[in-house]
Amino acid sequence: MFNVRSTQRVLFLDPGVGGTGWAYYRNVDGGDYNLPTTGVVFPKGATWQAKVRTVMASMSGVLSLYHPILVVAEFPRVWQEATSHASATRGDLFKLAYLVGALDRACEALDMGTVQLISPSDWKGQLPKDALKRRVEKLLGVSYQDHELDAVGMGLAAMGRL
Repeated sequence: MFNVRSTQRVLFLDPGVGGTGWAYYRNVDGGDYNLPTTGVVFPKGATWQAKVRTVMASMSGVLSLYHPILVVAEFPRVWQEATSHASATRGDLFKLAYLVGALDRACEALDMGTVQLISPSDWKGQLPKDALKRRVEKLLGVSYQDHELDAVGMGLAAMGRL
């Protein structure tokens, strides 16, 4: 895992064509982070490409508002389990990779600095969703929506707090 303690203005993204969560952390007092500003985009659209455009419009606004120095986005990976292979066969992983590429391009177009891609295992290992939810709620005292939760969790993991 990487360390973001010395980096100010970090945006963590849990991208998804069906929902994209984000968590913005800013460095205060030489390393302490406040509660993140968070959100989730649930795109509407007739096609998956239309949904990607909806996510991109919303995320371009978030990027412009917060001007992160570092953007960390989860990147899809094919696992050995059957559900992962089924997702790849349906094309879902390729659609997700397309979205991540679009997010990377938006960051570049807005001159947002570095984009770092990480796999789910890079930040949470084998931690199940319900365990992640309990840990985040215990640490921050806040309950988050699904994709938003993963973005917050990525930030906490990067800071060594998860």
